[in-house]
Amino acid sequence: VPPLDIAQTWSETLYASVKPESHEEWVYFLNEGSQINISYNVPTSSSLLLIVAKGVEEMAEWIEDPSYPDVTLSWNDVHGNGTIVQDISKSNDYYVAVGNLNSENVKVAQ
Repeated sequence: VPPLDIAQTWSETLYASVKPESHEEWVYFLNEGSQINISYNVPTSSSLLLIVAKGVEEMAEWIEDPSYPDVTLSWNDVHGNGTIVQDISKSNDYYVAVGNLNSENVKVAQ
């Protein structure tokens, strides 16, 4: 187990094709004081919801009503290229998810 007071940077690249009225999710355990930087690339003709949810409860609430922004730590309607930065104030499991409320498939690089 690495010491928690040593900063470590790591990255990964994920690609997803999100079906209509669906979502893709990834879960990470993040320590207090961490920061997550999410860069995305969504075709400009489409938009997706990009969220960060703290714990399974927030994730479940978002799945139940993905258009409601107040149930997650971070809720963003994204298209084109950009970056979302989120500071982590409490150690927990954090879900990063992209949701497609459109009627067609959307490909995303994250």
